[in-house]
Amino acid sequence: MRKGTCGKKKGEAKFGRFIKMAYLCRDDWQRSCTIRIILNINTIWMTIRTFQHRVTAVGMTVPLVTAVLALFFLWHRTTVHVIIGLGMVLVVVILMERLLHTQYLFDGEELIIRKGRFDKEERVNVKEITRITKIRRQWLCLDYLLICYGAGHETAVQPQNEEAFLQEIKRRQNDHETDPE
Repeated sequence: MRKGTCGKKKGEAKFGRFIKMAYLCRDDWQRSCTIRIILNINTIWMTIRTFQHRVTAVGMTVPLVTAVLALFFLWHRTTVHVIIGLGMVLVVVILMERLLHTQYLFDGEELIIRKGRFDKEERVNVKEITRITKIRRQWLCLDYLLICYGAGHETAVQPQNEEAFLQEIKRRQNDHETDPE
């Protein structure tokens, strides 16, 4: 083995975006063995947690009605109807993309809201959340969580498991209060 090179890899574990590696290194010049550990402490106590979007009856009805209207417009083969029908097909694709691919991720001290692949993600610092209100609309069968944060900002979320989502926010807010940094 050459002087100052690392020998056998002992172990490797992945935590989020960071990698923890331990190498058993042998330095022939000093004849000593050392262990090098590359580690980010924040990734151990904070893991990435993902919540999926809840699909509701209203959320499925709007794309379905739009798809039926698109089919109606495409059925009539005039130029205007075809253009309107193709526009409605595009709207159906965007609505279904948002409905099926909306995710809520907790990464460290941030809540990342991804509303599909076509929309940009929204980042909310968990420490800045001031109030969470459960909104129930009986006549539209809508229920969601309204998150108030920062200087008058609001966002609405519909996670599948609301109770676990609220517990995760409380846990991360409490962890940041007791964080030694």
